[in-house]
Amino acid sequence: MRRAISQEQIQKIIKLELEDDKLINSRNYFLFSYYCRGINFTDLANLKWSNIRDGFINYVRAKTKEEFDFKLHPEAIKILEYYRHMEGNSDAGYVFPILYKRHGTVRSQRDRKQKILKRVNQDLKTMAEKAEIQKNLTTYVARHSYASALRTKGISKEDIGKSLGHDSIKTTETYLDEIGDPLFDDRINDCI
Repeated sequence: MRRAISQEQIQKIIKLELEDDKLINSRNYFLFSYYCRGINFTDLANLKWSNIRDGFINYVRAKTKEEFDFKLHPEAIKILEYYRHMEGNSDAGYVFPILYKRHGTVRSQRDRKQKILKRVNQDLKTMAEKAEIQKNLTTYVARHSYASALRTKGISKEDIGKSLGHDSIKTTETYLDEIGDPLFDDRINDCI
């Protein structure tokens, strides 16, 4: 199943006129993931302002315990600025309004993240319809779209895998199988 969407479709999501705060948050989470090397929803929800310093992000991925430290994309910084002084944002130091002090236990945090993830994925389906994107849009699509965008720009599979935190090139190839090999296609087409 093809999970990635094109950069043109990403632009359609960006340009959607949204007035509902819930939809705006869901779009921001999706785009932040895309601009931040496909950060998954759990890691996004766990981000604290202390993970953001001088235009860089530093966090440990919950799934693999691997540390990530990289320069933020300018669009990711814009999303962060939207939340920096937002009324009603997290009272527990989290970047995004997902987890609050009242989510003090591991179980309540897990339940809250699952609840919000479900809502975000529903919102993304609504946005896909509005943007006329014929794809099951989920938070995970942002990760695949990031990988596909890099490959289309000529970044090696090894570098893409490194940026995603993959231990194996096979995992990266699974992400990229859906787009074929645009670099090879362009070289062949240029020869004929």
